Amino acid sequence: MAAVRNVRDLLARRWGVTFTSRESRVTVGSGTRTVLFNHNPTRVAAILVNNGSFVAILAPQGSGFEGEGLRLDPAGGSLTLLWEEDGELTGREWVAFGVGGASVVNVYEILIESAGPERTEGVP
Repeated sequence: MAAVRNVRDLLARRWGVTFTSRESRVTVGSGTRTVLFNHNPTRVAAILVNNGSFVAILAPQGSGFEGEGLRLDPAGGSLTLLWEEDGELTGREWVAFGVGGASVVNVYEILIESAGPERTEGVP
């Protein structure tokens, strides 16, 4: 068994896959629906942070999004998606629009990169 040298090795042993992260900044216009990230079934987690000055409304695409959704407050409001808690919503496409003006939403994603070593039993 190979030695564990870093967090990446620990995650691969625990879950049996390797992960990669991806970061982006998306400007969300007032009243205009904007895609925050596309459908991706390899996404296991995402954090969305509104760093702008206006509220952003978010929802998974195809959810009947007609100006309703989750409120992301300005100046640091955040939403976390985790596959263990949110299931397939984590991998869906998410859209947003600004209320009163444009805001910048930082998007942080964790994606399955590839199959890793065989999962090690007993690794928490």
